[in-house]
Amino acid sequence: SVHYSCGYIGFNGEDNSLYEEENISKWNEQLETIKKNVSSLSIKGAVETCNNIIQEIEKLDALLEEEIADKKLFESESDELYQKVKVLDDSFLKVCAYLPDVYKVYVVEQSQKERIEILKGDINQLWATKRSLDGFIHSETKQPYSVLHSKLEALKVDYEVANTALNDFKAYLVSLRISCEEAYSMIFLYFYRAKQIENTIRTMDIPEHTDSYKERLESIFALLNEIDGSLKIKPIDVAALNEKAETLKETANDFFELVEEEARQCQLAESAIVYANRDRNHQSDVHQQLTALESDFRCGEFDKVYVEANA
Repeated sequence: SVHYSCGYIGFNGEDNSLYEEENISKWNEQLETIKKNVSSLSIKGAVETCNNIIQEIEKLDALLEEEIADKKLFESESDELYQKVKVLDDSFLKVCAYLPDVYKVYVVEQSQKERIEILKGDINQLWATKRSLDGFIHSETKQPYSVLHSKLEALKVDYEVANTALNDFKAYLVSLRISCEEAYSMIFLYFYRAKQIENTIRTMDIPEHTDSYKERLESIFALLNEIDGSLKIKPIDVAALNEKAETLKETANDFFELVEEEARQCQLAESAIVYANRDRNHQSDVHQQLTALESDFRCGEFDKVYVEANA
């Protein structure tokens, strides 16, 4: 006769022992029938019946192995995932608690407000999945571990969705603060550099050439004042602030580099003229050349002056 034993939860929501007993009873009945037929010298269908019994036992073995594997996975992953869900929910509640203060300090983009609503839906879905799993775990009817593990995997997917969405939103909130801090630092950095450039232009002392720079320099100071004013108005429009900061970087950096390069060229050209002046008083052609070069110098033709003065 067939003997089979396993302590694991059964399939299709049934107690495994009942499932086994039904099959074992059926198999034993089939074997008794075969024994009687063999005693009567009738073996028709005996081999086929035995093979069917063996296949069913092997199939049950495979199912039980899968159940054992699902049990191990469920027991090794469930506690950790439940803890992650709790931490995520606590973090979400903290974000919700300080959102009103965030709205007072910063202008939160509409798209981000929509994201927080989507996030609330993700969190609700996460808890719905967890409640469903809890229901299966604590059900009066024992559930197969294949079902429990499948529910756990669904919870894991919902956790990843909600966790990613929450982290993205938290990163956005952090970016608001960082943008304001960077803008505040830029005011001092760029004001200092602008004053240095202003002094450089004054030192060059070529108004015919540098007067055109005054308007550009004034626009930079004006933009710095705008950024400073934007930081003082609550809630701070960070998107508009970032646009002004980018405009400042693009316009000011190019202008500062231009003036610094021209100041370097101006110094080289001036040195070349001073050096060539040694022959000015006793060579009329040198005097004429230098007079023309001085005119070019006042017009900002520094490269030309430098090359021709050293020719």
